[in-house]
Amino acid sequence: MKRIIIVIFIFCCIALLGLIITLVRSNEELSDILTMLGRTERDHLDSCNDLLLHNDDVFIRSNHFIIHESEIELVDARFRMGGVENSRGRAIEFLLRREVLYNEALSRGFYSDNAEVMYWVNLNIEMARAADNFESVFMVFLEGVGMTDEEYWNSQADVFRKELTISKFITAELESLEREFDGARGRLVEDEVEERLQVYLQGLVDNYIISQGLEWAIN
Repeated sequence: MKRIIIVIFIFCCIALLGLIITLVRSNEELSDILTMLGRTERDHLDSCNDLLLHNDDVFIRSNHFIIHESEIELVDARFRMGGVENSRGRAIEFLLRREVLYNEALSRGFYSDNAEVMYWVNLNIEMARAADNFESVFMVFLEGVGMTDEEYWNSQADVFRKELTISKFITAELESLEREFDGARGRLVEDEVEERLQVYLQGLVDNYIISQGLEWAIN
C-alpha cells in the first residue's frame, strides 16, 4: 500500500517535486514557476469543463480510449518545468502507457470504486498538508490553480481511479511472477522479477499501439 501512496502522490505533484529537487533558484523565481504551473492546471481543468473544446481537441482516438491535446499539454508542462528533455514526447508515451494499462486492468476485472478513490484523495490531502513545504510551495501552486487543496485533490479523482486500478493489476502480475520463482529470495531474484514485469507491461503497451495503428503518435 505504501508503494501505491507514493506512486499516486508523485504523479499528481510530479512537476512540483521535480522543481524542488532540480531547481536551485531564488524564492521569487520558484514562486513564478509554481504559479505558472498552477495556471496550466487551471487551463486544463477549464478545457475539461468546456464540452465543445473537449470534443475538438482529440489527439489520439483508439477503440478503448481517447487522449486529448489538452491532456498532453498539461503533462508536457509538468515534465518541461521539471527539467525533462523531449517533454512532449515523454508526455505522449506516459499517457499512452497509462491508458493502455488501465484498459488492460479493466478487461481483467480490476477496478476501484468511489470509496477507494476518496480514501486516497483524502489521504493525499493529509499528506500534502503535513509536508514541510506546504505553505511555501503547494499553496503557491494552488493560488495559480485558483482552488483550495481539497478542491484540487478532488479534481484529480479520475487520475486516482486509473492509478489505483492499474496498481491492482500490476500487483497481481507481480505476485504471479513471484510464485513462478517458488519462494526464492535474494536481490538477483527480485531484480529479475522486476525486469520481467516491466518487459511484460511494456509489451502490452507496444502491442496495443501496433494493433491500433498508433505508431505515428510516438514517432
